[in-house]
Amino acid sequence: MKKVLLVEDDQVIQMGWMVLLEDLPLQLLQARDISQARDLFYDNPDLDAVVMDGCVPGVELNTANLTMEIRKRFAGPMIAVSSEPDFRRALVQAGCDYACDKNLVPDKLIQLLGL
Repeated sequence: MKKVLLVEDDQVIQMGWMVLLEDLPLQLLQARDISQARDLFYDNPDLDAVVMDGCVPGVELNTANLTMEIRKRFAGPMIAVSSEPDFRRALVQAGCDYACDKNLVPDKLIQLLGL
C-alpha cells in the first residue's frame, strides 16, 4: 500500500480526492494547515508522495518554506497544486517535481505511483 500526504485546507477538495482514490491501495494522510502537514511528514518517514497546496489556509502563498524543508528529507514525488498558476510555479521552484490543477490530482497520483 502506498502512503500519500495531502496538504490542502479545503475539506471539500480533500473529500473529493478521497472519494476518487478510495478503491486504490493508498493510505491518504490529510493535513489542513502547515503545522499538521509538518507533523504528519515527520511521523511518516515511509511516504510515497506529497501533494502540496500553495495556501494552507489563506489566500497568500505560505507553503514554500515547508516544501523546501520536506524536499531536503524526501526524494519521492511532490506535486504542487493551487488554483493560482504562479503559486504552482513557486512551489516547483521550492522543490516540487510536478504541478497540476487540483481537479487533476487523483490522475497525477495514479500515474506517478503506477496504480
